[in-house]
Amino acid sequence: MHAELYDRAVGYVLDGAAPHVLHTLANQQPLDVALVARPDAVVTGARLDAVAAAHPGWTQDGAQAARRTVYRTAPAPVLARFGRLLTSVSRDDGADVTERLVRLVDDVGRLTTSARGRQGSEGVEETLARWTPELMSEVVREYGLPDDAAVAVVLQVLVRRDRTSDQRRALVRNMAGDAFLVRHAGILARVVTALDAAGKRSFLDLAARNLEAHAGLVATLVVDKAPEVRASATALIARLSDGAQVRALAPHLTVADPDRLDAVVAHLAAVDGGVAALGDALARLASGRFDDEREQVLRRVLDGELNP
Repeated sequence: MHAELYDRAVGYVLDGAAPHVLHTLANQQPLDVALVARPDAVVTGARLDAVAAAHPGWTQDGAQAARRTVYRTAPAPVLARFGRLLTSVSRDDGADVTERLVRLVDDVGRLTTSARGRQGSEGVEETLARWTPELMSEVVREYGLPDDAAVAVVLQVLVRRDRTSDQRRALVRNMAGDAFLVRHAGILARVVTALDAAGKRSFLDLAARNLEAHAGLVATLVVDKAPEVRASATALIARLSDGAQVRALAPHLTVADPDRLDAVVAHLAAVDGGVAALGDALARLASGRFDDEREQVLRRVLDGELNP
């Protein structure tokens, strides 16, 4: 990238000046900027040599250290503009806010978790400590989203599973991440239930860190439409005390799809207090709207535990 374009790009990131530089970068695809925008791509030695030739003194390690400095020190507006620049250079200027955050968070994860303990990796722990979900929410709000919508974007990015999601794990598997998930439990439930099966199982991995706090949402996944999600959620909720399992699962007996109840009923029948909860559910069915299919599931799985 020639000096004038470089100065315009830096100026945009620092203070928002001349935003049309994003369009220029997207069309020109400078080799050196593309290395930053797509740091997960396979890069040949020839390509690295070409960038080094254009920028004497440039090294890949030095570039990574510079980005870590940005992530460790830059305020949220600068980080937000850097995210927009990364997606623009990747010819992804139409990317939504979620993908802009993914670009940033993936790069932070890559530059920190892979650099721990390596020479020249100064600032790794400070960067990891700074990149909490709260900071991510602050960055997303710079794109004009209100608080709840910003939180939803952050939760989706941290919980969903895709080809690069493993690079984000260190940024949520910590006390700050645990607290964020609990503090925004209502939004988390909406995000998780809208995910695909892989994303829901990814959430279950996180929920295991603080299972009692997420017992209600885990119980919802025990009656999920995907069999693999139901199996994972059932195995996880079994780690709770019998009483906690009953409290979490009992509400689903009268509302969940009857086709997904067999395993839940069998599971409850095997824990202390579960048979009583099943009896309460049958009593509620008898006093309310007739639900023959659900009643048959409850009685069939219990077979002999309750009197008809």
